[in-house]
Amino acid sequence: MKELSRSLMVVFFTFSLGAVALADAPSIPESDALSKEEIEALLTGRTFEFTGYDEPIVGTTEWDFRTGYVSGSYVWDGSEKGEFKTEMFIDEESRLCTVQKRGTICQVVYRYEDGFMEVTPEGVVHAVSKPVN
Repeated sequence: MKELSRSLMVVFFTFSLGAVALADAPSIPESDALSKEEIEALLTGRTFEFTGYDEPIVGTTEWDFRTGYVSGSYVWDGSEKGEFKTEMFIDEESRLCTVQKRGTICQVVYRYEDGFMEVTPEGVVHAVSKPVN
């Protein structure tokens, strides 16, 4: 019984740490994820400011579906600053994908306030982007 109690404490503690790490993340909308057409209409011709919730990053993005690139600037972990330009596309499941050094990353997109939210396939809030213009 003592071993079971210790195991439950470890599981609870681990779960609690995960919850704390994402405590500031907003709730995933109950509405349906956006379609390819809805994503393109929302993102095209606009600049967004984003906040990451599963990584310590903030920045700006501009999505250009004509060229197939997203570009912008970022601040990583409050100190490392940089700019980026990477390939992007919407896959057959209407997920917004970016091609990165670590591979292609695809996120489910939801309308969030006047911007959008990206959610990982595992159901974790990746980022929220709000329009600058």
